[in-house]
Amino acid sequence: MSAWLFLFLRLVLTVVLYAFLGVALWAIWRDLQSRKPALGISPLYLEILQAGETTRRRFSAPEVSIGRAPQNLCRLDSSTVSARHARLFFRQGHWWLEDLGSTNGTYLNAERVEKAVIVVEGDKIRCGEIALRVLGSDHPSTDNS
Repeated sequence: MSAWLFLFLRLVLTVVLYAFLGVALWAIWRDLQSRKPALGISPLYLEILQAGETTRRRFSAPEVSIGRAPQNLCRLDSSTVSARHARLFFRQGHWWLEDLGSTNGTYLNAERVEKAVIVVEGDKIRCGEIALRVLGSDHPSTDNS
C-alpha cells in the first residue's frame, strides 16, 4: 500500500508544480500587458532659438540627447553648451529633463535643473546661451528626428 501512497504523492507534487508554473506565467503575461500602453511615446516638439534663428524640431525617440557633440539628437552649436549637456527622456507617460553634469548648467523656466524633472508644453529650457521651448503636439516641425 505504501507504493500507492508514493505514486499519489508524486502525482500531487507534479500537479502543484505545474499549477505554480501556470500562475507564474500568467503573472508575467499580465505584467507585460499592463506595460503596453506605457510603451506609446508621445512625440516631443521643441522650438530652438539659436544664433538669431528659430527652428522647430520633432523627436520621436524615447531619449533625446542635447549637446554640442555631433552624436546628439538635438545638436546645439555654441561654445556655452557642453558636448553632452542634457537629455530629455520619456518615462511614465511624461517627458523628463535631466542635466548631464554640464559646465554652464541646464535651466527649466529659469531654475537650475539639479535632478530629473517633468517638462510640459510651454516650458522654457536653457542650455548655456541657447533657449529651447517645449511645444504642444499640434505644432508643425521643420525637421524630424
